[in-house]
Amino acid sequence: MKRDRRERVEDLTDPWSGVDADRLARAAKEQAERVVPGIRNMGSYLASQVSDVSHREVVGPLLDGEGASGVVVRRDVVLASWGDPGRTEMAFSATKSVLRERLMEPLGASTGWSWHGYADSAVECDGRHLPVVSGGAHWGGGLWISALDLALIGQLCLRGGEWGGRRLVSVRWIEELWRPCPVKPNYGLSWWLNDHRTVWPGAPSTGRCARGNGGGHLLWVDPARDLVVSSRWGAEVESLLAEVSAAIEPAPAA
Repeated sequence: MKRDRRERVEDLTDPWSGVDADRLARAAKEQAERVVPGIRNMGSYLASQVSDVSHREVVGPLLDGEGASGVVVRRDVVLASWGDPGRTEMAFSATKSVLRERLMEPLGASTGWSWHGYADSAVECDGRHLPVVSGGAHWGGGLWISALDLALIGQLCLRGGEWGGRRLVSVRWIEELWRPCPVKPNYGLSWWLNDHRTVWPGAPSTGRCARGNGGGHLLWVDPARDLVVSSRWGAEVESLLAEVSAAIEPAPAA
């Protein structure tokens, strides 16, 4: 039977429309048990990540990991969570540029996130001593942020850079994030694109992600499902994405 227009509009606003709640809950429970090993001692964990000891010295602050955590967000509602999604964690390369006044405050982020540079890496700019952006936290430092706050960035991208009636990021910038690179079609501007399922074969081709530490930190955005998944210190994230995506139907084609 054909549904009327009002029903279709309600489906597009109801975050639970087309969601298998039981399957989603199972996916969250299973991910809580898949923890990246060794993270409770960040110094030894980082040492194990780089084999070349000639540049292994830690030059930024460290934050020990607590365990797997994350959230599944759809249409501004947290549908599932695991671990402590409000706990601040090192983000590695999951997201590489965040601005407090321009982005995080308008998004309503917590005050728990922070950014840390390297002790030996700074430049002089107009008389100011500015730390240089650190690379992925492999030598310490970087962005420290919770799964909940990281999910806000994903929601902003999903909305094309608008939030609460304000434009925080240009449409062109979002387009560039997700534009395939000519020399590596599954990579955009610091985002991985799953269009051909070469990044995560078990996840939908409609998704794209910012990931760090081999996926141990993940921000996944799927416009077809109006979906954001933020995962911290979780192993086997492809299984998480496959299960969550299977539990949430994509929106019908326009």
